[in-house]
Amino acid sequence: VMDKDGLAAFEKRIRARFEAAAAEPSGYPYRRWSEVLRAIYCAERDTAAYVALAEKTGLTPEDCLVLAKLQIARRRPGEALVWVARGRALDREGQIRSTAAYDLDQMHRELLNKLGRGTEALAAAWTDFREHPGKYTYDDLMKFVPASERSAWHEKAMEAAKGADLRSVIELSL
Repeated sequence: VMDKDGLAAFEKRIRARFEAAAAEPSGYPYRRWSEVLRAIYCAERDTAAYVALAEKTGLTPEDCLVLAKLQIARRRPGEALVWVARGRALDREGQIRSTAAYDLDQMHRELLNKLGRGTEALAAAWTDFREHPGKYTYDDLMKFVPASERSAWHEKAMEAAKGADLRSVIELSL
C-alpha cells in the first residue's frame, strides 16, 4: 500500500514509539512496536535491521522462520538452512513448541533436499514419522522417498506405526 518513501516515514515513526517504550521492555507497547517493526523490516526485506531488532528484543523461532524465508527469496538456501537450524534449536529450548515449529521442520527437510542432501531429508522425515506416526507425517515422509522404494518404505512405515494410537493406525491403513 505504501511506496518506499511512505514506508520509510512509517518506520521512522514506529521506531520512535518503540524507543519510547523501551523504558519498560516487558510491557505491551514495547512488544507491540517491536512486532510492527519486524513486519516493516520483513516488507522491506531488510535482513540486517530485522536481525538487529530480533537480537535486541529476543530472537524467537518465528523470527528464524521469517529470516529463512527472506534468504529463500534471495535464492540463498544455504543461509536459509542456517536460520532454520537456529530456529529449530530455539524451539527445542522452550517448554512448549512454537507456532513456527512445524514450518521450520518442513522447511528443514525441503532445504536439505534442495541442497542435494536428500538422504538427510529422508532421515529427518523418518525420525518425525517414528516420533509421531500418522497420516500427515506419513505424507511428509513419502515426499522424500524415491519412487522405486515407495512400497518398501510403506511397509517399513506401517510396521513402525503398529505401536501408535488406534486413530493414527486407522488413518494410515485407509
